[in-house]
Amino acid sequence: VWSKSARYQQLVSQKPACFGVYVNPSRAWALCLQQASPPWRKWMQQYANELKDLEAVTLSVGAGEDGAFVTEMALVRREKETAAALLNRFFVTWRTTADTTLTLPPVLVRNHNDGSREMLTQDAAHRLYLVSQSGKILWRRPLENAVQSAVHQVDYLKNNKLQYLFATRTHLQLIDRNGNTVAPYPMRVPTAAALHTLTVVDYDSNRDYRFLVSDLLGNLYMYDKAGNALEGWNPLRTGYRLQCAPRHVRIRDKDYFVVLQANGRLLLLNRRGQPYPGFPIDLKTRTDTPFFLETALSLEETHVVVVSREGEVIRVSFSGETVSRRQLVRTSGKCVFRLCAEPQGRDWVVGRLDSRTLDILDKNGNLLWETADVPSDNPYLQYYNFGGGRRLMAVTAAGRTSVHTFDGKIVGDESFANRLPLAVVYADAYDKMLIYHTDGRQAGVLSVKIK
Repeated sequence: VWSKSARYQQLVSQKPACFGVYVNPSRAWALCLQQASPPWRKWMQQYANELKDLEAVTLSVGAGEDGAFVTEMALVRREKETAAALLNRFFVTWRTTADTTLTLPPVLVRNHNDGSREMLTQDAAHRLYLVSQSGKILWRRPLENAVQSAVHQVDYLKNNKLQYLFATRTHLQLIDRNGNTVAPYPMRVPTAAALHTLTVVDYDSNRDYRFLVSDLLGNLYMYDKAGNALEGWNPLRTGYRLQCAPRHVRIRDKDYFVVLQANGRLLLLNRRGQPYPGFPIDLKTRTDTPFFLETALSLEETHVVVVSREGEVIRVSFSGETVSRRQLVRTSGKCVFRLCAEPQGRDWVVGRLDSRTLDILDKNGNLLWETADVPSDNPYLQYYNFGGGRRLMAVTAAGRTSVHTFDGKIVGDESFANRLPLAVVYADAYDKMLIYHTDGRQAGVLSVKIK
């Protein structure tokens, strides 16, 4: 039946084929990802948005001349037609109300039962909330303190059920999807000052996790999943607080931990907390933002990218060499620069702030767009790249957020009430963007279709 459809005839060669494969990537995505080898799976995840924009990938093999086989491959992009009345307009998907003012930005998590997207947040009374995909508060539970670190989902019990791991100022917490604490947590870190960051490490992808924690004095602690302190990290004293959570990367079967301190000191450590040759490096500058990691197959080509407050772009290789230091154009003596990385770590741009004027620059310092309408000298900037040319910048300041395309237009034609950083996803199945935001006691989701 399918072979006689008009659409099928458009997708395949008119030559007879003895073998053919026809895939709709967006609909068969989960199956394709599950069957892919690790290198291809990583590549598919990197270019997920671009691949899901394809309506079909076809491969056919047929007889050619002189007994040879002819192989043909075609990529067909989806033609998306959206009514003009629906384009660039915000629609409220849901709203819910917490008991007190929300203080934790929306954290998107997965429901391990049905794969739906849920949201964690916390209020000023330190109550943690789990909100369903439809906006229903599934539970609220009190914590001893505010969440300080990123929230990680882990399969702690190795049973394909996910728990939420995070650090408060005083404890490591592990909570299941029903809001119950998983033993032996919560765990207090002995001798630590207020906890600051948390990195989850799974060396061999076997869920034998390691938890790397820092405190506000720059002390690093690493524990196995049972809470046992590991050699070299009990604690490892760096002498100054970290600018962001450490990153773990493996290159040619060796493990590396990248640590950037707020005073501009860069460390590269092994599994025992010992520095690699050439480190630490004093960058002799400070930054307001996390580093960006450009990974490759060799130490020389793997780079840590740091953008200083003054606009110097610094690249340091894992071999300990400073590859480059390049100064971006300063429009005045007051301007401040920030590195803005998209959440998946695939791309980054630079924000240049000067007297409430915001410029967005590419990696080479070229101006992408500018706006003079920033109601604060210290806005929160978030960069998103969903592929297919869909690049966005969210600017949050003075209790409102505006989302800009890279041609300088404002999504939705207006800003909206919001006080904390956003969580933004692109829903391929519906061809629209979902914006999770908070304002006072309110949390909600806005949807918008953009070209």
